[in-house]
Amino acid sequence: MRRLLLILTFLLPGSLLRAEMLTLATEPYPPFVVVEGNKITGGGIAVIDLIMKDTGQDYRIEVMPWARALVLAQKEPMRCVFATARTPERQDLFKWVIPLLVVKSYLVAAAGSGVKATTLDEAKRYIVGTQLNDNRHRTLMRLGFPRIDPTSDINLSLRKLANHRIDLMPMTEEAMEVLTARGEKLEKVVQLTEEQLGIACNPSVPDSLIETMNANLKHLHETGTVRRLLMGDTKTSP
Repeated sequence: MRRLLLILTFLLPGSLLRAEMLTLATEPYPPFVVVEGNKITGGGIAVIDLIMKDTGQDYRIEVMPWARALVLAQKEPMRCVFATARTPERQDLFKWVIPLLVVKSYLVAAAGSGVKATTLDEAKRYIVGTQLNDNRHRTLMRLGFPRIDPTSDINLSLRKLANHRIDLMPMTEEAMEVLTARGEKLEKVVQLTEEQLGIACNPSVPDSLIETMNANLKHLHETGTVRRLLMGDTKTSP
């Protein structure tokens, strides 16, 4: 299997993509998807490469704002987006390679900020930052959070949290563990969701490819490789 190209793209027209190439899009989400110049790394990228290994399908990985990645995966053939929450609203819009993770998301505060809440209703008095149009953004709106500060970039939300420009932001338990290990000063406040995350693919993607990707993902879970990679060990060899 060949990953022909990694593309950092914010404006690339979908019409430029070849129909036979599978495009998997995601957003910058350190430490799982890390963009440094023209290089894209991280545990999430390593997992995708192993899922695609030996499928015989040429593919590329793009990094772009989440809202755009999700819309393109719905509209354009041979496109997928990851890691996507499988919600009832999305279930029938895509073909799924799942689960990359079953995750709990928490509302997280900067350590020592004094932000306190034991219920989601109590958390509603705070300003909550999130990524524009991702599942947690919609969850916050559905739950009636009145003070939401959406951005297109998780790094911006993290900076706002550290600088007390927002009080809380939603984050998976795994992301918080890794970021804390790398020096971010964070603390859990209250659980927000529990959900399955996977690769959501346009219905044009062949069933045979989806089946092979799911089989590869199942094997990666059975060997513990997914958790190892997503917790920061990006070496793909045994």
